[in-house]
Amino acid sequence: MEINKPFPDFVQNSTKGKLRFYEFKKKRWCLFSSFRKSCTPVNTTELVELSLFSSRLKEQGVLMLGFSCDSIDMIHTWLGDIKEHFNREIHFPIISDEKRRISNTLLLTNSKDSEHPANCSVLIDPENMIRSISFSPNTVGRSVEEQMRLLEGLTLSLKHPISTPSDWVPGQDVYVDPEREFDCDLPLIHFNHYLKRIQMPKDT
Repeated sequence: MEINKPFPDFVQNSTKGKLRFYEFKKKRWCLFSSFRKSCTPVNTTELVELSLFSSRLKEQGVLMLGFSCDSIDMIHTWLGDIKEHFNREIHFPIISDEKRRISNTLLLTNSKDSEHPANCSVLIDPENMIRSISFSPNTVGRSVEEQMRLLEGLTLSLKHPISTPSDWVPGQDVYVDPEREFDCDLPLIHFNHYLKRIQMPKDT
């Protein structure tokens, strides 16, 4: 996997039946989340957190897709535990890649645990291009809020020749991308030839 490279198409079994990725995605944004292992504290709480954001992501036209190298039966057992202990149902599909075919293609490797993929989050744009890749250790849970922030910054920067600063949140000022042509009526705050700040464009 590389940023700005296509995410490959595949056909694989999932908790919602056989899934053809490009057909499932239909030119929408997708948050692809790989889970090292079912039935672990970190991955369980991550999956619960994703379910809490599902409505917000759906409103923005973003699909969610989980990924595991465990069996379908094991994943369903895991989802049953989540329903029992957290009262949350997971409505998006989770891929089962027991033979590691997709895991090996995507290089979702974990040097200390070759039997399971690394915890990884990938944002894929409507043209199936990889826009963000985030690997995480097994002992620290991922932030879905950060994935949402990344998504909003990415969609904004794809529409306008801007970039978002450190710790930016929607509504805050952004910076003109010096590597792209800029044509906008918004007032500029000049710091020097490469630092030009503007208000966040409103037509997003």
